[in-house]
Amino acid sequence: MQPETKQQLLDDLDFAAKLARDGANTPLLGGTYFIIWSGLLVPTLILHGATIDGFLPISANYVGLMWMAYGIVGTVLSTIYGFKARTKKGINSWLNRLSRTAGITVSVLIFSFAVAMTVSVAMGKFEKESFNLILPFAFALQTFHLTILGRLSQKAYLISASYFAAISMLVTLIFNDLNLIYYFSAFSVLLTMTLPGFLEIRDETKND
Repeated sequence: MQPETKQQLLDDLDFAAKLARDGANTPLLGGTYFIIWSGLLVPTLILHGATIDGFLPISANYVGLMWMAYGIVGTVLSTIYGFKARTKKGINSWLNRLSRTAGITVSVLIFSFAVAMTVSVAMGKFEKESFNLILPFAFALQTFHLTILGRLSQKAYLISASYFAAISMLVTLIFNDLNLIYYFSAFSVLLTMTLPGFLEIRDETKND
């Protein structure tokens, strides 16, 4: 491979500078997605915990239906918003494209892990308590998503949210045998998804 010329190096630096300016100036448009999914996730986590703790007159067998409803409603609402958001300013910026791609990838991985865990439990390979492992797995992926997005966009609230997501991953993994982690996870979602979502929408509105 031939060494880069001085002009190539200057072009690379100029390109990097443009990316940095774009990341700092382009409003993030994923806030509504955060609100949609966290608005469904928080009550689902609380209902899950309350059901398996016996606080509600609902059989634990219906927990799976709760999560199915969460996935279906969230997908429908996200799809509807996705069509409406296509005309927003900055929707096709590299940072928003990265955010969408990362968000979709994280969702697919969590869904795949949950399906694999469900099949494994149904086949008797794991105990039902193994479903709790979905929580630290989800927080680990959320940490990666928020860290990348926060560093590239230079948004302090996203970087802070990534730290709490990492802490949540550790807590839900260490105390994985406690039903209390579902209530803790609901609180964590408020800090790592709901709050950043509102802040992104606020910044988006300022740039309209």
